[in-house]
This record gives sequence, C-alpha cells and structure tokens, in this order.
Amino acid sequence: MKYCIFIPTYKRANNVETYKTLREGGYNGDIYLVVGTDDPEIEEYKRLYGKQVILFNKEDVNVDMCDNFGKKNCVVFARNAIFDMAKEKGVDVFCVLDDDYNRFSFRRVYTDGIEEILKGFKVEDLNSCILASFDYLYNTPILDCFARCQDGDFIGGAGGFDNISFKRKIMNTFFFKTKRRIRFMGSINEDLSASVYEGQRGKLFFTISDVSVHQQETQQNRGGLTDIYLDTGTYVKSFYSVIVAPNCVKVNTMGSKDLRIHHRVDWNLACPKLIREEVKIGSEKIKKG
Repeated sequence: MKYCIFIPTYKRANNVETYKTLREGGYNGDIYLVVGTDDPEIEEYKRLYGKQVILFNKEDVNVDMCDNFGKKNCVVFARNAIFDMAKEKGVDVFCVLDDDYNRFSFRRVYTDGIEEILKGFKVEDLNSCILASFDYLYNTPILDCFARCQDGDFIGGAGGFDNISFKRKIMNTFFFKTKRRIRFMGSINEDLSASVYEGQRGKLFFTISDVSVHQQETQQNRGGLTDIYLDTGTYVKSFYSVIVAPNCVKVNTMGSKDLRIHHRVDWNLACPKLIREEVKIGSEKIKKG
C-alpha cells in the first residue's frame, strides 16, 4: 500500500501549521504542499519546502463554481486537482488536510461516578494513527472516503457523543482512494456539497468521531480561505450546498440562543437506502396477497 498526505495551502508559506504538527507528531511519510501558480508566495514555499511543493494552474482544473463571482482564491481547485497528483505519485490512498491544524486528539466519554465527561487526549503517535487510517480505508472495499471530526463537532459535551459514531458528511480531513475520484463543486462549502452530491449517487463515505482535529479560527488566520469567508460569510456559504442538492439541503437557523444562518441536510433524502434481498422478496409477497 502506497500513501501520502497533501496539504492545499494559499499565502501561508511561513505558517503551514499542519506540516509542523505532523512532523512533530512523528509522521514520517511523504507530505506534499499543493500551491496554485497564482500564489504570491511561491518562491518562499519553494525555499522552505523544496521538492515537497507541487504547483498547479487553476485554469487547467475544470470546476463548477456554482457562482459567477470570478474569484479563485478558494480550495475547490486544489481538491479536484489532487486526484491527478495522487495518480502521478503512484499512491493507492492519500490524505488531504487543511493547512491550519495544530493538534490531533482522541475523543472519549468517561464516567467519574456521577456524570459522563467528554475528554480529549493529544495523539502522541501520529504516524501510527495515520497509518491505521490508511489501512482501514485500503482494506474496506465498499468505502470511498472517510474523514475525521473537527473539535466543533463536540460542542455540547458527552450528551451528544458516542465513543465511536459515524456521520454521513465529510469535511476538512479526508482519506481518499486514488481510483475513487470525488467531485468537489462550489467556491466555498465544497466539502459538505460533495457529501450530498456524491452520497446521492451511491458513494459511501462518513466521518468517524474517535479522532478530531483542532484548527485556528478561519477568519482570524491570514491567508487560506480567510478572504473569501470575510467577503461572503456563513449566509452565502450555506447556499452553495442548496444549489448542488436542493432536494435535501436547506438554509436554516442553528444554535440555542445566539442563532445564526447555516445549512441543514436531511440525510434521509440525501443517501440511497439499500434493502436486503430477503426483505424485498417478503414485501413483494405481501403486496401480491
């Protein structure tokens, strides 16, 4: 099994936090920084990372932006181009990480005798953790992709958390098979949109909750997607997924007190449901009476 990690990055040559986190955590596999030819910091990337930098031209990547704004300072181009890069590198599986992760944590619910408490523990051996993830993906034939959680998925504590649980969405931290290409669309919210678009077409992927990533606040960290987030905000962001899958995504409010606009997916409508053959045969007999 051949594998590697790709990190799309933009205007953060001196602040690729994920690369530092991976190496300090013990990961010793190949890492490639994916940089667009429109990035003003190309030479600094090359100076710092040498042959680990892969340049690509966004004009060569066919992407449905789902808008006519004309902006290209977004990650959707890299997400689609990386599948070709993985093929060129000859890897079987690969991981795509954003460039602003500063911690990977195990998540577990414990009981202190009175109440359940959700705890996080830093992953001290990232190499073993990542290799186990690649091995799981490689040896699960029906699985197209899986992702890891974000710390924000655990807001609410132990009450809404299972020690090992699955969600049909994929966001931020992706483990892919090179031969199972996934299409990303939209200048923003492209990860959630891929979840519903590809999910409706029968591809199987999910997020596993045993490990989470911590990242810097999107709108506080210079470079990356900060500019486009500041320009459009969550309200506009949510509509991209509605455009891609209007049958199962809508814009709604979220939160308990300070409400904000966000997308909401009806997963019962988003993904096909497979019925066991014996159940299907039984239902047909009932209809015939």
